[in-house]
Amino acid sequence: MTTESIIATFKAIGEHGELVLFQRSVPWNDFARGQDTDSADLRDLTAMVQLARQNSLEPVFVIDPLNGLDRRRFMGLPEGWKPSFSNPEIRAAMTNYALRIVRQFHPRFLALGSEINTYQDTHADDYPSFVSLYREMYARIKAAAPDTLVFVTFQWDELNNLIPGVDGGKAPYETRWEQVQAFEPQLDLWAISTYPFVVYRSAREIPGDYYARLIEHTSKPLMVAECGYSSENIGKLRSTAEDQVRFLKAVHDQIGPRLRAMI
Repeated sequence: MTTESIIATFKAIGEHGELVLFQRSVPWNDFARGQDTDSADLRDLTAMVQLARQNSLEPVFVIDPLNGLDRRRFMGLPEGWKPSFSNPEIRAAMTNYALRIVRQFHPRFLALGSEINTYQDTHADDYPSFVSLYREMYARIKAAAPDTLVFVTFQWDELNNLIPGVDGGKAPYETRWEQVQAFEPQLDLWAISTYPFVVYRSAREIPGDYYARLIEHTSKPLMVAECGYSSENIGKLRSTAEDQVRFLKAVHDQIGPRLRAMI
């Protein structure tokens, strides 16, 4: 990775899109004691936001306390910190970081957790602490920036019990709506991630109402905060460029008119 490659990437995104998503781990030590702190992470983020806006891209911010490849674990916690959302240090650092982002960047979109249902599926005992932290952060953010849309994202394929070994005691397609409803009414939009090539042998198998069921359960705006369908084979997973097109068309046809944004 070089400065030149980063600049070229933002230029390419700007030629094809309108949004860029910044999914950030929490700089725990930097923000444990307050919002007003010098932070290398924040300096990097500031430079990338400037690049985004120079290329007419609107930033979408996702604050992610968890490991993106293993949702059972926190990401980068300082030594000795208890890995729980009941930990006052974790609660303070997340809150301070979020409020600093709001103050510095004035975002329209701000998520306070990514694919958060996957954490509930592995840490049901700690999940109420996350929900209470979310509600506290939501209130403080809305007080400071009423127009910022605040939300969390949900992993849609797992929410529908389609990931092997994670069924939540329900049958496939018996959506665990209660995991989303737990955050209402403090969800300004409903946001999902979806990677159906992990579930289906072909995009032809995606049900005609797979995403449309969202429209039946909420009148709020929708976001696909991250998604993808491979255009070629990955290990044992079979995919083609046609599959990728069919997936994008499924999202467009089923919920396109209600989408506020799609990454």
